[in-house]
Amino acid sequence: GRRGAPGGVSSEQPWDSILQANIVGAYNLYGAVRKQGVKRVVFASSNHVTGFYRQDETITADHPARPDGMYGLSKAFGEDLSRFYFDRYGIETACVRIGSSFPEPRDRRMLATWLSFDDLHRLITACLTTPILGHSIIFGMSDNAVTWWDNSRARHIGFVELSVQSAFFSTGQRCTASSRLIVTEGIYPKFVEAMKARMAPLYGNYMKDPTTRSELLTIIAQ
Repeated sequence: GRRGAPGGVSSEQPWDSILQANIVGAYNLYGAVRKQGVKRVVFASSNHVTGFYRQDETITADHPARPDGMYGLSKAFGEDLSRFYFDRYGIETACVRIGSSFPEPRDRRMLATWLSFDDLHRLITACLTTPILGHSIIFGMSDNAVTWWDNSRARHIGFVELSVQSAFFSTGQRCTASSRLIVTEGIYPKFVEAMKARMAPLYGNYMKDPTTRSELLTIIAQ
């Protein structure tokens, strides 16, 4: 089975607290992972690892870390530590640089960093179940209309962002109907394709029959 582990400090705090929880804690965690024969870890990193890049820049997982505080620095250490354990011991890690995971964006900044709860669940599931993970740095974000991060390096794990609520916030619209979504034109084609892929395994033979499949895809595309 898969087992969870206690978390560390999740925001900017006095250095002594960060040192014990996020530096020493991460060191002890990976030591225990190796001793127990665990082969894969999902490491809760943070967008603060790259917090000193400008908001008009789009960065990838290949950009150097530029932490914006001691908390971000501790997460950068955790990412480097996980890379060491992968290179030396073959322990796979997904370093998920979590953006802002809330029921909905709370402010303008979160329009670029929002990660829905549904997408968070899909992302963690993909990290745990993909056949080959290696050492991967993944930006934890939904399919936001505005973004600072290029997540193309994460496609190998099979994660597709499906939440599009940020589109409502960027246009001032709110979706109140229980059976209808309003999707902005810029993300509409990607949204339809993602819905097709998502619904295919759910509807089985219904999707395989040409008549019913056509009816279903018409509903999706409306």
